[in-house]
Amino acid sequence: MRESILGNFRRRLLASLKTDNDLNRPTIMEAHLRRHVSIIHLAEQHVSMDLTQGIREILLTEAFCGPVSFLQSLEKPMDLNAGAAIEVVCSWYIDNIVKDASGAGILFAPIHNLFKSARPVEGYFAESVTDLRELMAFVRIFGGYGVDRLDRMIKEHTSALLNCIGTALRANRDLLESIAGSMHCGDRIERDVLLKQILDIDTVVGFCEP
Repeated sequence: MRESILGNFRRRLLASLKTDNDLNRPTIMEAHLRRHVSIIHLAEQHVSMDLTQGIREILLTEAFCGPVSFLQSLEKPMDLNAGAAIEVVCSWYIDNIVKDASGAGILFAPIHNLFKSARPVEGYFAESVTDLRELMAFVRIFGGYGVDRLDRMIKEHTSALLNCIGTALRANRDLLESIAGSMHCGDRIERDVLLKQILDIDTVVGFCEP
C-alpha cells in the first residue's frame, strides 16, 4: 500500500507540472502539491505507516539531476530517471525566458525585481512566471538542487552564446576594422559596402543554440 500511495503521489507531481499546452506556474504547482500532501497525511491517520519520509524522498529525487547513488540518505533508489520534474521546469524557463528574451522583448525591471515581456511567452507574460512569489514557490518545491540546476543551465546557455559571438567577431575582424577606419574618414559609401559584407551575427548565434 505504501508504494502504491507514494507512486500515485509521484505521478500527480509530474502531472501538476504542465497543463495541456504549457507549464503551470510554480505557485499553482505548489498548491497542487500541498493538496496532495494533505490527502496523504489524512491517509496516514487511518493506516499504520509513515509516508512523510517517502514524500521527501520523491521530492528530493525529482529535484536532483545526477546518479541516484549520490543521494546517500535514501532508503533505496526511487527511480533511475532522477530529476525528471526539475528538468521539465528548468528546460521551460530556458527555452521560453532565456532563449526567447529577444523575440519576446523580455527585459529586467529593477524597480519591480522581475522580468517583463512585450508579448506573451507560451501563454504567459514573463512577469507572471518570474516575479518573486513564483520564484520563491520554485525554491520551496525544488530546493537547493533545483536552484543549482537552473543556474547551471543558464550558465551553460550563456557560455555557448558568448563563444558564438566571439567566433562571429573573429570571423568579421578585418571587416570591422575597415568599417572603423571608414567611420574615421567619413566615407559613408565604403562603410555601407563593408557593412553588407559582415556575416550575420544573429544567424551565427542561432546556429550555435543547443
